[in-house]
Amino acid sequence: MLSKELSVAHVISGSLKGGAAKGALALHNALRAEGLNSFVVNNYPHKKNNFYLSYILNLISYRLVIILESLLWVKLFKSKSYFSLGLFEKNNYIFNEFKNADIIHVHWSIGIISLFTLRKIKKPIVWTIRDMWIFTGGCHYSLTCSKYTSCCKSCPVLKTNFKYDISYFLFKIKSNLIRKSQNINFVGISNWISKEAINSRILNGKKIQTIYNITDGESFRPLSKESARDELNLPRNKFIILFGSISFENNDYKGGEIIKKVIKEFKMNCDTFLISFGSNILPNSINLKNFGPIYERKKLNYLYSAADVFLMPSLQEAFGKTALESIYSGTPVIAFADTGCAEIVDNKKTGFIVSEKSASSFINGIKYVKENIEIFKPLYFRKNNKYLDKFSQKTIAQKYIKLYNQII
Repeated sequence: MLSKELSVAHVISGSLKGGAAKGALALHNALRAEGLNSFVVNNYPHKKNNFYLSYILNLISYRLVIILESLLWVKLFKSKSYFSLGLFEKNNYIFNEFKNADIIHVHWSIGIISLFTLRKIKKPIVWTIRDMWIFTGGCHYSLTCSKYTSCCKSCPVLKTNFKYDISYFLFKIKSNLIRKSQNINFVGISNWISKEAINSRILNGKKIQTIYNITDGESFRPLSKESARDELNLPRNKFIILFGSISFENNDYKGGEIIKKVIKEFKMNCDTFLISFGSNILPNSINLKNFGPIYERKKLNYLYSAADVFLMPSLQEAFGKTALESIYSGTPVIAFADTGCAEIVDNKKTGFIVSEKSASSFINGIKYVKENIEIFKPLYFRKNNKYLDKFSQKTIAQKYIKLYNQII
């Protein structure tokens, strides 16, 4: 079968504004640009003018599924990481939507395809691994928990002290499903997440290919730092540190505690200014300004370009789309080694890789960039960065088309 005859159904659960959804949609659009019949299967309710009541009912039922899947366990067990069951779903017509597809491409399954439904799909499946959930007992990121490799300890994420907790049984369900499935082909969005998957008990022995995320390089470019700061009403004469949305209550893997210490270290420094964007923000202060959620790429481009450094303090990260956007904008990135972000940053050229995962080491990385800011030239990022082609729309689309043809 020729690639242009292929029909691919992309399964994306939840809002299409999320990070994982944006990566999946970028691939969908890239495949269509290459001539494939690519379409999206999504369970998030969209408002329609003529069926407002139907929209409300769909929204309520969708939210109930999400509560059952994640929020219940976070609240019940005081978890500091996302935990999902994968046992509930909100899509009564999923097989009708798959009817005309040659390949089912799963990006985010929670709430749209349950583990029990997954085993009924007989068509070839491509599963893009965007976090650790598919090979853990329910955690999206394991942190220091080794249960996803050993499955013999109580789950610290759920704060339980029993071997036979819910994560144990979820682990068994996934193990049985994956071991028996011959039609699922796994793809990691970085070498780091591929390695973690291969080292897990569930996916050990499975062939896992790495194909990076697509990030829009056309919307992000180096801008004049002075004009970007003037546009955003930021000080021209200060070293500006930028970081993105981080929950300080949940999701320890994102490095919220490290950001707190960074703010404490630099907030009283008269020649330093901190800025942030996203929904989880801190109160504004003399040396800290929050811009809130930003959906316009043009404004994001201004924000990245206005900063002297962008922080990615994630202790675990499958990829790091915002890091790449920052690099496209000519601003260096600080990230930890042994994460997907480390594959994006060219150390001491387009950023700084911190080898030890501690707040003090991360702060030292910021100081290094501040003291050596002249070596991070914006034009170098676009002209000489050897990584940029890895993430282009055409490169990634062609790799997936090759995979589709192999498994069909």
